[in-house]
Amino acid sequence: MMTLKLWILLAVALCLADGQDIVCKRGRLKKTIRIGNGDSYSFKTQAGANYAPNTKCFVTYKRRQASCPQIKFTCSEFNVKNNKANCKSADKMVIQYGEIKKSYCQRLGPDVTTSADNLKVSFISNRRGQAPGAVCTVSCYDDATTTTTPTVVG
Repeated sequence: MMTLKLWILLAVALCLADGQDIVCKRGRLKKTIRIGNGDSYSFKTQAGANYAPNTKCFVTYKRRQASCPQIKFTCSEFNVKNNKANCKSADKMVIQYGEIKKSYCQRLGPDVTTSADNLKVSFISNRRGQAPGAVCTVSCYDDATTTTTPTVVG
């Protein structure tokens, strides 16, 4: 009985540690995540070396307006196979916020900061060739800058 309790505690701890991190997999994933002050989550297009074929991954990040002035989405790694530089066909990542909608592919990934209420991230791959994909971070961002007043010694 004690072993079962330990397994349950371990499973709960692993679920809590995962938080709201996203890992896209083959098939369809659709999720909505609320993001507030101090929150930072990962968005990965794959679990292994390359992203899976036939992936449709849709995540909407909703900004908690009272505690999060802006949402920041940036990728530290980005390699999405697409023969067209305009990213019109799959494989691609699409970022949408407010009236802005932009597609990303090949090696140029997003670096977006917005005060829009929602930031939508979509990753779509077809059944043909795969690539290493993207490793991204979404976080609540406060661009408040501190200013210092110079002291005059006289």
